[in-house]
This record gives sequence, structure tokens and C-alpha cells, in this order.
Amino acid sequence: ISWSGNLTLQCQIRSLEFEWPVLTQTREPTTVFDGKTMFSFMFNFAEQGDPSTLSTQSSMECWASGMDDAGLELYSPGGNSENSPWLSTSLSNIGPDLAIQTVNFEGSASEGSKLRIAVGVVSLGETIETRFNVTLSIVQDGQSTVVGRELIPGMDEDTEVEIRSTLEVPKGDWTLFIEIDAEQSIWELSETNNVWSKNYSQDKDSVSFATPAIAAGSGVLGLVALVMFARKKKGAQYDDSPANKKPLKGPPSRSQNLSNPSSLKGPPPKSLVEITTSQQELAAEGIETVESYANLPGGGDYDYSGGQTIYSGNGIGTWKQNPDESFTRIE
Repeated sequence: ISWSGNLTLQCQIRSLEFEWPVLTQTREPTTVFDGKTMFSFMFNFAEQGDPSTLSTQSSMECWASGMDDAGLELYSPGGNSENSPWLSTSLSNIGPDLAIQTVNFEGSASEGSKLRIAVGVVSLGETIETRFNVTLSIVQDGQSTVVGRELIPGMDEDTEVEIRSTLEVPKGDWTLFIEIDAEQSIWELSETNNVWSKNYSQDKDSVSFATPAIAAGSGVLGLVALVMFARKKKGAQYDDSPANKKPLKGPPSRSQNLSNPSSLKGPPPKSLVEITTSQQELAAEGIETVESYANLPGGGDYDYSGGQTIYSGNGIGTWKQNPDESFTRIE
């Protein structure tokens, strides 16, 4: 028996709740190996639906049709139709997955004050080579205003990046909204862990903070209770931890428990290199250096592009992080 004609293959993504449209391809034979006619098919389901909505029971079903050179229809004893597919295979749960792991604050939440924010972004799945943004917005009276946007050039699998931003606290009630890849540049296994929001309410006697939903980890939404406290004076400080506020700490290690953040963290750790110039030598040369990010002047923003950490802002100059986590002013 020989086969020199075309073969038609139809494939469909199916889950318990719904089915994607059927894709159909017809191909000529590619080669003959060991007396068998070989065909090659490649299906792209990217435009058929959102992979993040598929359940773990989802599968790809395929069935084929065609005739050999003797005019006999293709037959499979195990089934070869839409209702009894020739091929049925489960879908892989491996793919890109970004998530907001931590959100830490430093500063006052009173009107007109500067509030510094550190956002920990983790890559829980495959390596991502596509650039994407982390966007911080203030939502007030139904209007959303972008107050910060950091570009991340890509992430390796099982890694974390921390970005930092500063905003001026507005008057009245408002919501802080943080989102990864708001432009939808990357298809992910889960989109629910890409957003984080927090409501702020101010009046003359008290300040209240509410975190209605935090998306983290595998995309399970955790509900956090409303936290309220009275302030004796208008300039009360915001404290997000049950204990008294502690000084700023350096960047977290990979083994640190990320689910219980304590306070604002510094820039993400860099690989150590040999330190050739001490802070004392820099001071002797008239170069301005501070021991850590906690001693930097306020009001600046971090830039992680170019393989190093740069901190800059209007009126405070430009600072570069050294291997020992100190900062040196370069402009």
C-alpha cells in the first residue's frame, strides 16, 4: 500500500467548560521511512483563546482524513472522528508566569507626603525574553493616573526582581493599583497574579487602609482584613507591620521567607566582584559615597537597565550602586 496524496488533520483544544475553534491543515507527504509515509503538521493556537483560562483537565484532540493510492479511506481501529479522536493528549502546564510577590512601603501616607514603594516581581515559570512593564497607578473618582512605570527587559525562570518608585499622596480617598504587563505583551499560565490593589481613606480624625485582594504565588487570591488606626496628629506615619517600624534593611536573600515582608527593601542583589576601592579611599579623593540605599536623598527613582543599579532624581544627582551595596555619586 502506498500513499502519495494529501492528508488532512483537524485539531481542537477542549476543556470541561468550553471548546476552542477547530483548526484544519492539509499537507503533502514529507518523506517515506521504513515503508511508512510521513507527514508534518504544526498548529498555532495563539489566536484561538486565552491559555490562562484553561483548566488542568484540558486536552488537544485531533482526527485525520485522506485516501491512499488505492482509493481506500484512512482508518484507525481506535477511532478517528470528532467524537472519537485519533489523537488525544493533555496540555502542558509549563509556560511563562509572572506574579507580584511583595509590596512594601516606607514614608507617610498623609496628604502631600512622599510614599516610597518597593514591588517584588517573580517569574514562576519559563524564561521570559519579552520586555514588559510594571505599572503603578492612582485611581480616584473613577479616573486612573499612572504615577510610575518600570521596564523589565526579561526574566529567567524562578527569579525575582524588585523595582522601586515614589509617589505623592493625593487628597481624599484613593486606590493604589499595581499591574504587571498591562499591555498584555506576554501570554501567561495565570493572569490573576499580575495585579495588586490597596484602598486608602482619609478624614480629619483617622486614616484607614484596606487591601481587598492580593494576587501572588500560583494566582490564588488572598483576602486581607481591614486595618484601621486612629492618628493623634495629621502627620501620623503609616506602619504596615504589627511591630514598631524598624530601620530599612538591605536586599533580601533568596532563602528569605517572602510571604512575611518586614519593611522596604533595597535594590535587588547583584553578584559580588572584587572591591578595589574602599569608602575611605573614595572620601579621601573627594567622591561622595553613602553606606547603603537608606542614606540616599529622597525623591529619586531606580534604573536597573545596563546591568547595574542607578538612583537619580531632580536636585539629588545620580548615584551608582557599588558591589558592597554602598552608593557613589557620579553626577
